[in-house]
Amino acid sequence: MSTVPAILRAADLPGAPSGPLAGLRFVVKDVIDVAGIPTTAGSPAWASSHPTPRESAPVVDALLAAGASLVGKAISDELAFSLNGTNPHYGTPRNPAAVGRIPGGSSSGSASAVAAGECDFALGTDTGGSVRIPASYCGVFGFRPSWGRIPVAGVTALAPSFDTVGWLARDAPMMLRVGQVLLGPPPAEPPRPPVFVPLVEGLEIADDGIADALRATLRSRFPGRVAPDRRFGIDLAECARIRGVMQSYETWQLHGGWAQQHADELGTGVRARLLACAQTTRADYDRACADRDAIAALLDGAVEPGEVLCLPAAPGPAPSLSAPLAELDRQRVRLFRLMAPAGLWGAPQLSVPACTAGTAPVGLGLITRPGEDLSLLPLWNDAP
Repeated sequence: MSTVPAILRAADLPGAPSGPLAGLRFVVKDVIDVAGIPTTAGSPAWASSHPTPRESAPVVDALLAAGASLVGKAISDELAFSLNGTNPHYGTPRNPAAVGRIPGGSSSGSASAVAAGECDFALGTDTGGSVRIPASYCGVFGFRPSWGRIPVAGVTALAPSFDTVGWLARDAPMMLRVGQVLLGPPPAEPPRPPVFVPLVEGLEIADDGIADALRATLRSRFPGRVAPDRRFGIDLAECARIRGVMQSYETWQLHGGWAQQHADELGTGVRARLLACAQTTRADYDRACADRDAIAALLDGAVEPGEVLCLPAAPGPAPSLSAPLAELDRQRVRLFRLMAPAGLWGAPQLSVPACTAGTAPVGLGLITRPGEDLSLLPLWNDAP
């Protein structure tokens, strides 16, 4: 499998002459509207069946108003409905941090462009892990905000109960600069000193040696602030199933009719997953919503203010570009288990480059309580 440049369409939209992001360059995942540029959502069929947007998404306008300049739209997995970054129509963006490996999706182009230094930061979207996973695979920082914290208007929806707009950058200070624009000023009362709590259920999913490496990174950066490993009594396989049921139902309600009309124009994997969504019933969805609420309530009661849950952002390094489909499917199952807690809880999660497997990067996921986004973003910046 060959790789391609991350930026699908160059753009030249200058930001305001002054502002907190003045002089910075950014790209956006091509599911986010930019006025006058077609939104492909990773699919030529989508682009040809939807009008070119007349207005940019509010999140893009906010960045331009803060002084950042838009320099391009980056490749997305088709309909943002994959985790690999291997688009059958536009190609697979290269992984600059792990040559010969996939970049991860669906914000593959955004992660690739950041890792290659083609921009200072990039916008992506994260429904089931689509910012956090490519951040881990490409050795950059990635942030999924609390659900509902950043407007998703002007963004191609996938599953509204989980859709978020996130961002990626090469360093922690840049992540915080962008966050202060998109999330607003921090609370007047300073947050309490964080306590880092390794989540046993997540660490058990990691490849051999990864859990120990992530623990070592935490303890070296935050001496005296890492609690013993804790088991929360949540079944991550069940969490992934619940999230998957909800996403399947919502995706079919949004795009089922379109998918049936354009099925022959879709990539094989996305077509199969999308059409399978039709099997999820309203009763299935209602039960899953109730289960989601129970898990969110469990986490609300179990995680104290100031505690930060720690788990792998991916089980291990990115798979090879030549990995067989069966291997990618096994990885997909494990990835969704790691991504599910933050999604079901509506909580923010920061993915930070934390260790390597050989020379390939692996990220650490940091989750805190919903709404406490601005207490999470400075953590790696403040660390020694």
